[in-house]
Amino acid sequence: MSQDYLCRQPGYSMTPFEDGLLLRARDTRTRLRLNRTATLAWLLCDGTLEAEELVARLQQLHPDHAEAVTVEIPGLLNQLLESGHLRTRPVAWERPLLRVSFGGFWQDFEPGDNYFTWMLSYRYDVLIVPPSSIPDLDFFGPHCDVESVAWDHERSLGISFGSASRQPRHSGQGRTVDLTLRWDGEDGDGHLHLPTWALVVDWTRDLEGVPDRDRLTRFSPHNFGERFLSALEQRAAHQPGGREAEPSRAAGPTRPPAELDDLQPGPAADGPRLTVGMATYDDYDGVYFTVQALVLNQPEIAADLEILIVDNHPEGPAAEALAGLAAGVPGARYLAFSEIRSTAVRDVIFREARAPIVLCMDSHVLLSPGSLLRLTEYFEARADCAELVHGPLLYDDHRTLSTHFEPVWSAGMYGVWATDDRGLDVDAPPFEIPMQGLGLFACRTEAWPGLNPRLRGFGGEEGYLHEKFRRSGGRALCLPFLRWIHRFQRPGGIPFANLWEDRIRNYLIVHHELGLPITGLESHFRSFLGDALYQRTEAAVLAEMASPWWAFDAIYTLGRAPDLSGGNSPDAFAKAASATGLDKLLRQPPDPAGKPLPQEPDLRFAYRLRQLSERAARLDFASTLILDAEATRLAELAELLPDATQALDEALAVSIYPPQPAPLAATDLPWAIAISRRGLKRICDQLPRKPAALDEWLRSHGGTLSRALESLGDVVSLPHVGDNRTPIDDQDTVNRTRGQDT
Repeated sequence: MSQDYLCRQPGYSMTPFEDGLLLRARDTRTRLRLNRTATLAWLLCDGTLEAEELVARLQQLHPDHAEAVTVEIPGLLNQLLESGHLRTRPVAWERPLLRVSFGGFWQDFEPGDNYFTWMLSYRYDVLIVPPSSIPDLDFFGPHCDVESVAWDHERSLGISFGSASRQPRHSGQGRTVDLTLRWDGEDGDGHLHLPTWALVVDWTRDLEGVPDRDRLTRFSPHNFGERFLSALEQRAAHQPGGREAEPSRAAGPTRPPAELDDLQPGPAADGPRLTVGMATYDDYDGVYFTVQALVLNQPEIAADLEILIVDNHPEGPAAEALAGLAAGVPGARYLAFSEIRSTAVRDVIFREARAPIVLCMDSHVLLSPGSLLRLTEYFEARADCAELVHGPLLYDDHRTLSTHFEPVWSAGMYGVWATDDRGLDVDAPPFEIPMQGLGLFACRTEAWPGLNPRLRGFGGEEGYLHEKFRRSGGRALCLPFLRWIHRFQRPGGIPFANLWEDRIRNYLIVHHELGLPITGLESHFRSFLGDALYQRTEAAVLAEMASPWWAFDAIYTLGRAPDLSGGNSPDAFAKAASATGLDKLLRQPPDPAGKPLPQEPDLRFAYRLRQLSERAARLDFASTLILDAEATRLAELAELLPDATQALDEALAVSIYPPQPAPLAATDLPWAIAISRRGLKRICDQLPRKPAALDEWLRSHGGTLSRALESLGDVVSLPHVGDNRTPIDDQDTVNRTRGQDT
């Protein structure tokens, strides 16, 4: 079974019965009855336990049946995974469980199948319980005398229902939340007053073609669904009488801003229809107004929208505010990404998007009203569309527009704004264009061809991306309705580095990738910036391309203990990296967990190898190098890389050891590991994620990383150590080398 964390699939209500639990599916109305054992396993699948941990927890709860648990539970979990009732996630993330009760409703009222239960199921796992069990939410119907009900005002939120002519009687304790008008905490009422009709709306009737997420706001003129869910979250910050409250069970978990490794990639079947993504660097004001304009000006699709903010300077002054903005806007999420600084980090948006369609735009762009729904419908009507689409840039006068770039060099950039008269009519059909500025563009997620991972700094992607789409069988199109305004002026200055050397380097890289001549590029920059700057930059880039490091899409270092000293100090390593041509290609992601690495060498290497392999797999690198060489020996390592690159054509991975006259011991760690795309997947599948489980895996696969890597299969060692390795036959020796007493 997968090592991922087990989660209940969203969209179910849970109602206890005598021998277990009844699950109802929101979307299909199908039912599933779980017996007592299956119920306990289901409730433990809250996103914080892997399968082995869940089995161990059940064994602790039922020690008399430990053997039966070991035999039965893995099969049961597999059945629930295959049937779609459970899902897995690569990182722990608890989905809150909300205990809900209903009382005083009509005879055939179904607590597990009504408007509010299904509405709540979008944000919580809903368990129906009796009022006596102190639920998180008490729903009091029009036939309930609330005054006679004993309920805990501190731990439960009471919600009463009635019509204009019949209001439930209640005692007036607690807070008042009037969802249809305002938030009011002054007049002492203790319940939410909602119209009875809200409970009897048929969820499925007359809603064909309306996405489930949009149904939350179709039943009242006041966006009732969103207000109701927001009220539950606001309750986490209040207690009766205005005291600061402890976090509510209904409010869900809190967590720091996400890094790349914390997120679930790829489109989901029940996810948003469209992802709007933007990469930003210390531009909070731009992001703020761009995001808020999306929500305000695109109401037709707001409920089906994912807004992804990729912060390329998460240690900067805007990071905390950006994360807070994403936390407060429905459908938005914040992603820190700092391992490179470049406009090319927009590639991450497509790797992380949860929707089948992605609109990527700058963090200071405004869209014409209604354009996002039209864009989404355009792609949904073309399931196999491989096109890259743009829209006309509308200038500040709201009359002048540019429909495309002409492929001409000018002012240090490839592309000049131009206008095709076919784009003047907002309802005109799409038409093909040579290229366009990348302030706004869209495509199907699966059609994304990727950007060269060696790009750094600002620029170089216009024209290059369009050509990649054409070579994949697609076209570049202008959709006249997709109009956008771009903020060009920055009175406060540009916060990021915008160097001509980076731009020339990027253009040389993409020309090299596409096999295009550089005659026009060279002629333009020589005349624009002078011969000396161009010649110096070109020579450096050509030397970089000729280095053995260039063969790898990504190069990471393992990361070391906090005390970096001697020959491997940060300064020494930086100088050695620069001397060997490694500095521009080296990526520097933070420790995803924010925790110190294990100190035992084999475990530390294996732990970081597992983390970085998962990261590289998420970014879809074809070849990755993870190194742990001392700074003073980078040049020696570079000499071995051509052989490693050649071996990687067939092998899953290549372990590169230091050349030495003495036999290599099994306890010696490699300088570096070169990994293919297939190898990344094998490492992620085989190596446990958590240090304790990983340590056990090492012990069960030879006791050292060198031996454990061999167990993956198709792993080559360089130099070819083979019979040259000193045998370590007894486990006591292995344990002693790992710092363990036997």
